[in-house]
Amino acid sequence: MRKVLIAAAVGFTAAACSLPFGIGQASTAQLLNGAADSLTKASGFEVNGKFTSGSDSYQLDIQYQSSGSAHATVTVGTTKVELIQSGGKLYYHGKDAASGFVGSDAFGQAEPAAIGDKWFTTSKATPIDMSDFTNPSKVKANFLNTVSVSRKDDVTVNGVNTAELSDSDSIINITESSPYQLVRLRTQPGKTSSDLKDMDLGFSNYNKDFNISVPTDALNLDDPSTFPPFYQVAAINLSRCNGDPCNVSATVQNEAGTKGASSPSTVTFTATNDADSSVLGTCKATISPDVANAAKATLSCSITGGAWTAFVQNGGKFHVKAEPDNPAYD
Repeated sequence: MRKVLIAAAVGFTAAACSLPFGIGQASTAQLLNGAADSLTKASGFEVNGKFTSGSDSYQLDIQYQSSGSAHATVTVGTTKVELIQSGGKLYYHGKDAASGFVGSDAFGQAEPAAIGDKWFTTSKATPIDMSDFTNPSKVKANFLNTVSVSRKDDVTVNGVNTAELSDSDSIINITESSPYQLVRLRTQPGKTSSDLKDMDLGFSNYNKDFNISVPTDALNLDDPSTFPPFYQVAAINLSRCNGDPCNVSATVQNEAGTKGASSPSTVTFTATNDADSSVLGTCKATISPDVANAAKATLSCSITGGAWTAFVQNGGKFHVKAEPDNPAYD
């Protein structure tokens, strides 16, 4: 998100000098100062548009409230991310966004599947910094940092009459009438500034209440207990697998919580002949009830059938594999 805000800040390059203007029209300095004031004093506003950084193309729409709350949708290439900022916390929507925050262990790699189309939060996320628009000193500095600017009046942008101010790098449009508001911000065609080009941002909905609220039932990547059960096999016991049937057991540990699964987790035991890798038999055990985060449970079942009976009669070496299935992560 920092790139998004830097992108917008780069374009604020216009001057406080007075250029020729029509009778009754505000001076360029009045327009620029007024636009800066409108941003810094607004209870809310929206920024939407596009820009390119390196080989990546960005599309964004940010709705911002002076309380610090924000709702943003950012698309980079073909990846779309939606987020909400409220009360100093960030909430992301969907599994695509989660893939950038999860760990490399088995549970971490499975978390995006459990998130699916849900919202999640994490302390690893960087808050949206809108100070380039909302801090008076930053806005003034960005607006008033050049002395070479040209002006064109009565330019219509989205049905609004604006003054168009431009320099060698950027073009900005500010409403001709008070309160003076920034309407559009662009880089000059073919120009690149701080690795940003093809920028075209629109500013609208000044002082609007966007009714931004915290998503309910958001998962927390920092708290595994908010996720559905995720069991991993800690140990297999074959001490009672010396005849027919083969009684196997396993100790499993829950890496997550106890709610949110559509059905109980299971463990499937598979006995395999070491001589020819043929399957000698399988059995499945259900984990119920679920145990708390980090707790362990022991479950068992019996492998039998023709292949196993024949193997026991003839003798030989074998091994047993135990594989958990956690429905919320399938």
